[in-house]
Amino acid sequence: MANNCSEDIRDKAKIICNKNQISSDDYMDLADNIIDNIGKEKFNEIIKANMEFGTTSSNEQMKSITKVIKTHLTTNFDRMIELAYKSADMSILDFRTNMPSYVESCFLDDLGNMSAHSIPRVYHLHADLTNGLYVLGRNSYKTLYDSHEHPIYRLLQNHYCSNSIVFIGFSFLDIYIDKAFKHIKKMSDREFEANTELYREHLGRNSSTRKCQHFLFTPSDSPLITNIKRKDKSKVKSFIERITLFHENFNEINIYPIIYKKHQHVFIQEVFTFLSQRKI
Repeated sequence: MANNCSEDIRDKAKIICNKNQISSDDYMDLADNIIDNIGKEKFNEIIKANMEFGTTSSNEQMKSITKVIKTHLTTNFDRMIELAYKSADMSILDFRTNMPSYVESCFLDDLGNMSAHSIPRVYHLHADLTNGLYVLGRNSYKTLYDSHEHPIYRLLQNHYCSNSIVFIGFSFLDIYIDKAFKHIKKMSDREFEANTELYREHLGRNSSTRKCQHFLFTPSDSPLITNIKRKDKSKVKSFIERITLFHENFNEINIYPIIYKKHQHVFIQEVFTFLSQRKI
């Protein structure tokens, strides 16, 4: 059923876009158009069916990441991260969910009620599997990101200010994600400066607190690099200039890019395997 529905959606997508090849720029508007055509309930059912069908196992890269990082923020709908914990230790499954009992999954409705935690936690920023809610179309993105008062901003800013974030497969090509982190960086800088000034006034010396450094893993053929443009929107032909601009863009939001050779995704697994062995 899921496969038939998927073919259905592909056919409708070609008609709506009036072209055979659909680019990432079309995704949001395409999702809204499909929802208008088949209804949100059916659309969500198809997404859920495909997610459940496609997440019966995890990969070695994800397993190596879970050995080092215990708080995960994901915009994916699947349960790949939880399954990585599951495959690592089958003896700790919760019989009700068939997922690891010591891993907490949090969805959109949970974001406003988050407390400190000592167990691994997975935040699904764009999905709520229980209520069948998925952030895919432009309308749902606007609902989530247009208001800076939404709990997702508080969650992201707390982690941005308090922890080093490692971005893996995270789409900064998404204009809403890009704008969100630029806003978070701006707010975090203000908060940091205010706290530094307060520290200086009360203790008569500068604070030793430093801003958290964040990292982005990306392959050399990533669209983030190959499609980069100058501030005047002109195209960049030189590879060296593309890399330079890429670093400059992410340094502006305090993210240090780590670029690896295309198709060499095993590099990420090797890095985290090394870190887990060093017990970092």
